Amino acid sequence: MKEEVVVKRAIKGNSDAFEELMSIYQNQMYRTAYLYLGNQADSLDAVQESVYQALKNIKQVKKPKYFKTWLMRIVINNAMALNKKKAQVIFFPEGDEREGMDAVIYEESVERQTDKQIDITASLAQLKESYRKVIILYYYQSLSVREIGQVLELSEGTVKTNLARGRQALKEVLLKEGKHDERQTN
Repeated sequence: MKEEVVVKRAIKGNSDAFEELMSIYQNQMYRTAYLYLGNQADSLDAVQESVYQALKNIKQVKKPKYFKTWLMRIVINNAMALNKKKAQVIFFPEGDEREGMDAVIYEESVERQTDKQIDITASLAQLKESYRKVIILYYYQSLSVREIGQVLELSEGTVKTNLARGRQALKEVLLKEGKHDERQTN
């Protein structure tokens, strides 16, 4: 509830309130961008552009309780635009090939995930974009099916279908790579 009050103040032009919101969501924004882009520099660019766009368009927020959804849509759109601009698919680094600063940021951003979680994250890049989007929002951002529908402008039924198909496609990728035990999900 307190957060909605801060959002209302930010909508009215309070720069301290906007700064507080960005502080609250900065890690989620970065992680989301990183899941789409796969490197520190591009992720920071996407977040920076998202903050600018959010500041410029904050008055368009109609319902303060959906501010997070609105903000994540901006981050996703910026990350996807940057990906299209580069015209290539980004695969997450694997194994011991991760070096330098990106490796440090990568390790911090996934917050010491287990090897299995890292395998899943890397395998996400191989999924169809519509499946990857809903999986990231559902599992990494903890958004509800309704919120995902709002972010992606899809019906709840479509979100549920994409989640189910995405899980199945992810399972197939992991099985193909030998990183999934069939008994775990049956």
